[in-house]
Amino acid sequence: MKTTISRWGKSLGIRLPTETVKALDLASGEKLSIEINDSAILLKPMHHKNLLTQEDFRKILSSGPKKIKTRDDFEGMRPRGKEIW
Repeated sequence: MKTTISRWGKSLGIRLPTETVKALDLASGEKLSIEINDSAILLKPMHHKNLLTQEDFRKILSSGPKKIKTRDDFEGMRPRGKEIW
Protein backbone atom coordinates (compact mmCIF):
# COMPACT_ATOMS: atom_id res chain seq x y z
CA MET A 1 0.00 0.00 0.00
CA LYS A 2 1.06 3.57 -0.57
CA THR A 3 0.22 6.87 1.07
CA THR A 4 1.51 10.44 0.82
CA ILE A 5 3.00 12.72 3.44
CA SER A 6 0.95 15.92 3.70
CA ARG A 7 1.37 19.17 5.61
CA TRP A 8 -1.11 19.67 8.46
CA GLY A 9 -0.49 23.07 10.00
CA LYS A 10 3.16 23.14 11.08
CA SER A 11 3.38 19.33 11.15
CA LEU A 12 3.54 16.56 8.57
CA GLY A 13 1.05 13.72 8.59
CA ILE A 14 -0.06 10.64 6.70
CA ARG A 15 -3.49 9.17 6.06
CA LEU A 16 -3.91 5.47 6.69
CA PRO A 17 -5.76 3.54 3.99
CA THR A 18 -9.10 2.04 5.03
CA GLU A 19 -7.76 -1.49 4.50
CA THR A 20 -4.99 -0.82 7.04
CA VAL A 21 -7.39 0.65 9.58
CA LYS A 22 -9.77 -2.32 9.29
CA ALA A 23 -7.01 -4.94 9.35
CA LEU A 24 -5.53 -3.52 12.56
CA ASP A 25 -8.86 -2.58 14.16
CA LEU A 26 -7.79 1.06 14.54
CA ALA A 27 -9.96 4.02 15.48
CA SER A 28 -9.55 7.77 15.33
CA GLY A 29 -7.58 9.07 18.30
CA GLU A 30 -5.70 5.83 18.99
CA LYS A 31 -2.04 6.13 19.85
CA LEU A 32 0.72 4.66 17.68
CA SER A 33 4.34 4.06 18.60
CA ILE A 34 6.89 5.20 16.04
CA GLU A 35 10.15 3.34 15.46
CA ILE A 36 12.88 4.10 12.97
CA ASN A 37 14.67 1.02 11.59
CA ASP A 38 17.42 1.77 9.09
CA SER A 39 15.58 3.86 6.51
CA ALA A 40 12.07 2.68 7.44
CA ILE A 41 9.38 4.11 9.70
CA LEU A 42 7.47 1.48 11.68
CA LEU A 43 4.09 2.47 13.17
CA LYS A 44 2.62 0.12 15.79
CA PRO A 45 -0.79 0.44 17.44
CA MET A 46 -0.29 0.84 21.19
CA HIS A 47 -3.39 -1.20 22.11
CA HIS A 48 -2.00 -4.33 20.44
CA LYS A 49 0.69 -4.58 23.09
CA ASN A 50 -2.05 -5.60 25.51
CA LEU A 51 -3.56 -8.36 23.40
CA LEU A 52 -2.86 -12.03 23.92
CA THR A 53 -0.16 -13.58 21.80
CA GLN A 54 -0.92 -16.73 19.80
CA GLU A 55 1.18 -18.69 22.27
CA ASP A 56 -0.80 -17.36 25.26
CA PHE A 57 -4.08 -18.14 23.51
CA ARG A 58 -2.94 -21.71 22.74
CA LYS A 59 -2.03 -22.20 26.41
CA ILE A 60 -5.52 -21.11 27.45
CA LEU A 61 -7.13 -23.44 24.91
CA SER A 62 -4.91 -26.39 25.79
CA SER A 63 -5.68 -26.06 29.49
CA GLY A 64 -9.13 -27.52 28.82
CA PRO A 65 -12.66 -26.15 29.02
CA LYS A 66 -13.01 -23.06 31.13
CA LYS A 67 -15.88 -20.69 31.68
CA ILE A 68 -14.86 -17.13 31.01
CA LYS A 69 -16.60 -14.88 33.50
CA THR A 70 -14.39 -11.86 33.97
CA ARG A 71 -11.82 -9.81 32.13
CA ASP A 72 -9.15 -11.37 34.35
CA ASP A 73 -9.69 -14.66 32.49
CA PHE A 74 -8.14 -12.94 29.47
CA GLU A 75 -5.62 -10.78 31.30
CA GLY A 76 -4.11 -8.18 29.04
CA MET A 77 -6.87 -8.25 26.44
CA ARG A 78 -8.86 -5.06 25.93
CA PRO A 79 -12.54 -4.86 24.94
CA ARG A 80 -13.01 -4.49 21.17
CA GLY A 81 -16.56 -3.20 21.06
CA LYS A 82 -18.99 -1.57 23.45
CA GLU A 83 -18.99 -4.41 25.95
CA ILE A 84 -18.62 -3.50 29.62
CA TRP A 85 -16.42 -5.52 31.96
